[in-house]
Amino acid sequence: MKVYLCEDSFEGILSGVCRALSQESSLAELRLEILGTKDAELFCQYEEVPVSSEAADSLSEKICRRISAFAWKRIYIASLSLDPERAQWIFRFICDGLHYGKRITEMLHLESVYALFRMCRFVENESHLLSGFLRFGETKEGVLMAVMAPKNDVLPLLADHFSNRMPEENWLIYDKGRRKAALHQMKTGWFILRQADLQENDQISWNTDQEEYQELWRIFHQSAAIRERENFRCQRTHLPLRYRPYMTEFS
Repeated sequence: MKVYLCEDSFEGILSGVCRALSQESSLAELRLEILGTKDAELFCQYEEVPVSSEAADSLSEKICRRISAFAWKRIYIASLSLDPERAQWIFRFICDGLHYGKRITEMLHLESVYALFRMCRFVENESHLLSGFLRFGETKEGVLMAVMAPKNDVLPLLADHFSNRMPEENWLIYDKGRRKAALHQMKTGWFILRQADLQENDQISWNTDQEEYQELWRIFHQSAAIRERENFRCQRTHLPLRYRPYMTEFS
């Protein structure tokens, strides 16, 4: 078995797929893995694939031309998943897509298509929930800042969402688990800061009246609640516990 190890990024996965597709071996003898996600196995030959923007762009153009732009977007969203097998499923989906063409996205009976769409659904669901659960606070510098720790790498999806919602603001969204941040400059656009080393919430210089407004928000939620109709099981269904540490209402 030949195993190609790629970087944990969209370009890295596409570079690994390009390297695997260039081989004359049977697809059953090839596998694509994210570097550092698995231990080495016996009787496997490993090769680390460097990131190549040219190879990734070439494969992206090929996917859009021979499959569809919709399939390319599904592949991108799946690359944001936390599934440790995401690189292999993307590799298999692309191979099947190049064989069947545009109709691949309707062939849910294929294992690769089902797995890819399952990952997309998980990523998009989490991104959708965080677009409502994310809470921004204003720093002394006038920058709106939000902290989160999602399971999937949904930062690019949220950055795109809030750039449309708040184009007139300077804001920053920090993914604490991955040490990445999306920084948006007023009327300019957003970009990703990798290996961002931000301080904890209690060390950030917030606006002087930030705590007062947060307390007013908490008082409002407590006052609006009807104790006789409290249903904690239902609350956990609509608002899972893992989203609450960075929400004002529960801090």
